[in-house]
Amino acid sequence: MKKGAEKITGVEAIMHTPFKENYDLDLDGAKTIVRHIIDGGVIEGSGCILIGGAVGEAQHMNPLERKELLKACCEVANKETPTIFNCAHTDVRIVIELAKSAYENGATFIQIAPPYYMPLSDKEIIDFYKFVSDEVPIGIMAYANYWASQVYFDNIWDDLIAIENIISIKWAHPDMTEFIKGLVNYSDTLSFMDNMGTAGPWPFMLGMNGFVSQIGVWAPKIALKQWGLIKDKDWKGLEDFYNQVIIPFMEWNWQMSGPLGFHGEGTALKAASHLLRLPAGPCRRPHQHNVSTENMDKLKILLESWDLI
Repeated sequence: MKKGAEKITGVEAIMHTPFKENYDLDLDGAKTIVRHIIDGGVIEGSGCILIGGAVGEAQHMNPLERKELLKACCEVANKETPTIFNCAHTDVRIVIELAKSAYENGATFIQIAPPYYMPLSDKEIIDFYKFVSDEVPIGIMAYANYWASQVYFDNIWDDLIAIENIISIKWAHPDMTEFIKGLVNYSDTLSFMDNMGTAGPWPFMLGMNGFVSQIGVWAPKIALKQWGLIKDKDWKGLEDFYNQVIIPFMEWNWQMSGPLGFHGEGTALKAASHLLRLPAGPCRRPHQHNVSTENMDKLKILLESWDLI
């Protein structure tokens, strides 16, 4: 595995970004969330924290706000847990600006999706990642967000791995054959983090190194139970965990997406945080959907069944 990749493992807690009621950044709240995740056990060797991802509403913040959020979170993390800062943007100059800020503020890694609006050729994807790697000396997690970027990585694995600072991939694919091929063929070189949500135990049998987790933000000890089962190769226990925890939460989440029309998870992540009295605040436009009283009651029952309330 490439140097540094071993640090991207376990629970990747994809934190939301708390806002005040006037939609300004709540930096004190962000610091509280980072401390909550670390105190819950997500430290180096068992997990990492993603700062300002799509769930964290990076797409609704300007570059200055994103850098302020980064600085506040890294001050609290203080190397206790690896921090990954999302630097995605459609303007490559801003990607570099954000990546340099990550390096200067002590983030451990950066996450980058290919810049998208029009589909990119394979050559353009590789040129982009190589340009960032050459400009900023920090480890890069490539993000396979095919649903937005229309990038699949199928034909560029060897070229991608040859880029010095590419050490990890947040992995998802709509074609399960390609999902498996990437994992089986390249997980000895890159740290693969599962972004399929409900794929079940089998990706971890094939080399998956960890998983993206909303639960790891507001209930890190619950997410660490999942990681413990994976490390112990307790596949039956992991299957039970999916049925008792992951699937019920995802079903609660999914049943809102159709009628409300949202696809990001910020609204759902903040709903759980509100119930657990963690800083959250409103989501910024356009994802300002209020979770109904009925759905909040369903979520409360779910959290009660996990002994969180």
